[in-house]
Amino acid sequence: VDQTIQAMEEKSQIAPTGALLFELGFLYKEKGDFKRARERLQQSIRLNPDSVEAMQQLALVHAMMGHYEDAISVYKEIISRHPQESFPYYAIASVFSMKNETDEALGWLQKAVDRGFSDWHRLDTDPNLENLRNAIDYPKWKERQMR
Repeated sequence: VDQTIQAMEEKSQIAPTGALLFELGFLYKEKGDFKRARERLQQSIRLNPDSVEAMQQLALVHAMMGHYEDAISVYKEIISRHPQESFPYYAIASVFSMKNETDEALGWLQKAVDRGFSDWHRLDTDPNLENLRNAIDYPKWKERQMR
């Protein structure tokens, strides 16, 4: 992986593209180098501002770094461009759950469900939603959704 990253870094110095910088950001994220991942993803977005995929990865990196407000901001930007997509609402719910702000998380999760999110297995297993699942209101909310 390191040799691949090095070769891609050299290529990005000569002919940077949004796709190349996205791939570098993704590789750095997988390697656990979140600072470099964030830098490359931000560069990718500057070159290709319509890349929702790069924005999602950037938000994920922010969350992995504990920069929850930055993650939420990026997800809200995705929502402003694609308001009917359920995923960014779900992702914001996950971030609020990680912050242990379960009321806020539940509100965003409801917005995701309202837009078609229906992966109940994911809700039951996503470690980022553990705080939400342990909240007093969650079982009643889920029961209402399943009817």
